[in-house]
Amino acid sequence: MSAETPQEYSVDEEILYFFRKTSATQSSCDDYAQELVGGSVVPVTVQGVCSYTVYAGPNHEFLGLAWKNFQRVNPSDREAMFQRYESDLRQLFAAPPSCFRPVIQQSIESLLAIFSLLMVLVHKDVGVNDVMVDADDNHLVGVIDWAEAEIGPFGTNLHSRNS
Repeated sequence: MSAETPQEYSVDEEILYFFRKTSATQSSCDDYAQELVGGSVVPVTVQGVCSYTVYAGPNHEFLGLAWKNFQRVNPSDREAMFQRYESDLRQLFAAPPSCFRPVIQQSIESLLAIFSLLMVLVHKDVGVNDVMVDADDNHLVGVIDWAEAEIGPFGTNLHSRNS
């Protein structure tokens, strides 16, 4: 039985691996980030498995500006999204213990109000392993793993928040 030599992590290799699996290019992503916020574009030190994440802008504000740039969604796409959310909530309503049903019912009843909110980029899978914090000053420096991100109603990303 031979011991495997642990591989050393290489951000450059991780980025190359990611772009081999997609039709986008690193330069097109970097150009887009720079077009949105200006300044320099620098890949984060640890990349997500299914995403390419960068710091961008004069103050590395790419993430901070993304939610401010609401997206126009055509009515048929908005209706399809509404139907998907309603269907998902109705499936949840039928499945969990009854103690969760009042919250799910309230969510179903609130869908019209939720869909009146601005449509923005939402992460859809944010968790503690997706948040990067500066060890010296505890400031947020990035959020990674945007593979499930989509345009959706503002605030719908909060489903991943832990109490």
